[in-house]
Amino acid sequence: MKDFIYLLNISFILIAAGTQRLTKETYNDYINNNRVVLLKYTTTWCTYCNIINNLFTGLQSALIRENINCALAIVDGDESPELIKEHKVNYYPDVRLIVDGVVYKFTWEHNVDNLIKFIKHGIDTNPIKDIKQFTADTSSALKVL
Repeated sequence: MKDFIYLLNISFILIAAGTQRLTKETYNDYINNNRVVLLKYTTTWCTYCNIINNLFTGLQSALIRENINCALAIVDGDESPELIKEHKVNYYPDVRLIVDGVVYKFTWEHNVDNLIKFIKHGIDTNPIKDIKQFTADTSSALKVL
């Protein structure tokens, strides 16, 4: 019973906290203060970005259910064009996972199950220095290219 109450408390905190909006001024502190961050680069005019925004709502519940400690953040390309340029974002939406400062780029179909697999794999992968592309092979296993 105690574990259940603890889980409810954690669930409330994570859902209430939601997705953190990052700017040039807040980006470094947020990334440095969170070991694992799923970051989406979006704009208000991008139709596909709105789909990702809806996925992030469902993703919060899935992270709680899977007991995964991952912060969610957004960079709006219209509000923070300097971050878009600095991070070499070439299209929207662009979803990346940052684990201990290592950046992984998400290239799969956008759905909650794939995002959960991507996060788990990123957490379990040994650090590598450059942005790496993730893809799914025919057996749906993840591999780093």
